[in-house]
Amino acid sequence: MIMNLIVPVGDVKFVFYDSHSDQFLVHVIGESNYSRITVPTGIWFGFQGLGTTKNLVLDIASIEHDPLETDRLDLTEIKYNWTEM
Repeated sequence: MIMNLIVPVGDVKFVFYDSHSDQFLVHVIGESNYSRITVPTGIWFGFQGLGTTKNLVLDIASIEHDPLETDRLDLTEIKYNWTEM
């Protein structure tokens, strides 16, 4: 599945992790930096709302969601310091 992420309300920090190269990529998008992030298949990611206001994440996916196909990792399995900006 390919995901297209947009934040029309607020600001959100996205952290992408490529397990093959063991590298992180960080993007902040939202009202202060309006753009779309396209996430290819095989990339892990998490996100964190910034500020004290509400945030809204919109995901436009290439296929319909199927909960049986969902893969999840606990945040402790990927070593990223969420306090970094």
